[in-house]
Amino acid sequence: MYLGIDTETTGLPHEDPVVLEIAVAVIGPAPTFEVVYQATSLLPVGDVEAQYNRASPFVQEMHTKNNLWADLVEHQPTKEEFSVWLATVQADVSQWGIGVRAKVPIFGSTPSFDRRVLEGSPAAHILNLLTHQHLDVSTLTLCAKDIGVVPPKTETAHRASDDLLWSVSAARFCLAP
Repeated sequence: MYLGIDTETTGLPHEDPVVLEIAVAVIGPAPTFEVVYQATSLLPVGDVEAQYNRASPFVQEMHTKNNLWADLVEHQPTKEEFSVWLATVQADVSQWGIGVRAKVPIFGSTPSFDRRVLEGSPAAHILNLLTHQHLDVSTLTLCAKDIGVVPPKTETAHRASDDLLWSVSAARFCLAP
C-alpha cells in the first residue's frame, strides 16, 4: 500500500514555493497499483495575486492555462475548510490502516519535492502518515527509458490529481511483466 501525493506550487524548492493544490490517493501494491481512494483540494494561500506574482513566468503561464489561478480566485478554501478536508482525508485513509496501524511509503513523481514543500504548508499533517521511503515514478520512468521502454507521455494539464493518476499509469507501464 502507498499514499500517492502530488502538489502544484508557485515554484521549485530553491524558490521557497507555496503549495496551491494537493491530491492524495491510496494506491495498492504493484503491479496493478489500483487507486482505491482519491481526494483533491486547493489550499488556503491568501492573496492569489501575490502568489501569482511570486511565481516564475513559466509557472504563471502553466497555471493560467490549466485554470489553477482562476480556480483559486473563485474556490480557495478558508483555513477552517481546508482543515476539515485534511481531517476527512486522514480519517478516510485510516480505512486501509494508514496512520493507524502503520505509516506507508509516499508514491508519486518526484515525491521528495512534494514532501519538502508540504513541510511548511497547511497540509503538513499528511506527512505524519508516511515513512521515509518513497516510490519515485520519475526515476522509474528514467530507468525504463534506459532499457528502451518509453512510458506514455502525459497529456494532462499539470493539475495535482491528473499528475498523480499519470504517475500511477506510468508505474504500471514501467513495471508491467
